[in-house]
Amino acid sequence: MPRLKNIAVGFAAAALVGAGATMVTAPASAAKAYILSSQHYVVIELNHAETLTASRIGVGRVIDATLGNRVGAAPNTDSKYYDAYYERPANARDWNKATGQRVIAEAASHRDGRVIFAIDSTNPTTPLWILQEW
Repeated sequence: MPRLKNIAVGFAAAALVGAGATMVTAPASAAKAYILSSQHYVVIELNHAETLTASRIGVGRVIDATLGNRVGAAPNTDSKYYDAYYERPANARDWNKATGQRVIAEAASHRDGRVIFAIDSTNPTTPLWILQEW
């Protein structure tokens, strides 16, 4: 479990560094990070500019490389990857076309598109979910 928490903390730091890169060009912008009332979810919400930056610097590639099959995605209903929810362990074949980088890049390509990361340190099977919204 400590390794899982380290991965979650490392990912959160990487996402916030990506958000910080956006802040250089848009000082009023900042990713929202908070803990849900259940106390085991850390949520990081990126706005559109931050999602663009995350896509450009390859945050999704880092997620794909480090977490492998332990990532879930909740694509927007208009997404080309939408088919309910994807979770790599259960739907590995489906997720292959909806990698973390592709989900983030697709959100970034939509006007007002953004991603939300939910990190669950108590779930070693799927510790990270990527949600799209536009």
